[in-house]
Amino acid sequence: MRKLKFSLIPALCFTILLLTVSCQCSLVGEAPLIELEIYDGPDYVESEDMVFYRVEAMASGTPEPEITFSEDDQVRLLAKDRVEVAVKAGSSYELTATAANPRGTATVTIYLMGEYEKEPALPAAQESTESQAETTLAETEPEVTAEEPEPEEEPEEEPLPEEEAEPVEEGPTEASLEVEVSQSGSIYQVTAARFASSVIAGDTSDNESISGYISFDISSLAGKEVQSASLEMTAMPVIGNVTSFGFLRVGTLDYGTLEVADRNIPASLLVQLPNSTTDINYGEDNLKNALQSKIDAGSNRFQLKLYWSHPSSNGNGEQDTLAYHFDSIHIRVEYI
Repeated sequence: MRKLKFSLIPALCFTILLLTVSCQCSLVGEAPLIELEIYDGPDYVESEDMVFYRVEAMASGTPEPEITFSEDDQVRLLAKDRVEVAVKAGSSYELTATAANPRGTATVTIYLMGEYEKEPALPAAQESTESQAETTLAETEPEVTAEEPEPEEEPEEEPLPEEEAEPVEEGPTEASLEVEVSQSGSIYQVTAARFASSVIAGDTSDNESISGYISFDISSLAGKEVQSASLEMTAMPVIGNVTSFGFLRVGTLDYGTLEVADRNIPASLLVQLPNSTTDINYGEDNLKNALQSKIDAGSNRFQLKLYWSHPSSNGNGEQDTLAYHFDSIHIRVEYI
């Protein structure tokens, strides 16, 4: 009996070792990451008065995470990682996606706006006039019934001496810097989520502060001297109430490709605007000087941050945001 008792001890130790190794192996893996990207839309359907977006979730992690989207009548699942979202014209929708595996979960949100651009239609009167002009031209064009004699060649006249033209001074060249979409977007404060559909300053219904980031490609200005620069931003309709956030600020910074950690990079203030501001049109010398400084340093990017002087939530549990579509943001530049 004593020998049997001692022989059980190695067996128990081996079993404990196997359980320890098994637990450690189960922890091997990588926590999920997830991003959302609009791959089609906005498309307006007049019969439904709805704007449709198609959105793809791009997730990574080990093991492969499972993706879930907001459960709502406005969201239709197209594939395990794609959905179609219907947004009422003139309103907005907050789409959330979650990636989960045994190592953890990651959540990202994107704001989809019920805004669209109408294609200009050709006026009926203009169509009728153009059609009538073509018909009239066809009717009145004379038919050639006989060959006309070729005109006799006239003797060439001696060319008059050309007057020397006075040199014309060239003025500055104008250019419009457009948003570098792949490096622009907005970042949440708490969940450190990033979405890249628009530039937003405010907070979410979960009381998370949001700041916007804008990147411009300035490689075409290498070696140029900027004469003037003006930042133009046309706002979408304000959602909620942003007056409690203080002043609206625009500053310069270098964040590179826009990652969630870039929220911690401080910005150098360019302009501070009243909280009633929506559309922005700013062209003071400090903007021109900041742009010229990047050009002289050989940089190919000029990057800005949109944020409030009180960069935190007002805690009312409602979405309060000022937002700008990428295609409504430009820097108008004159250079030589």
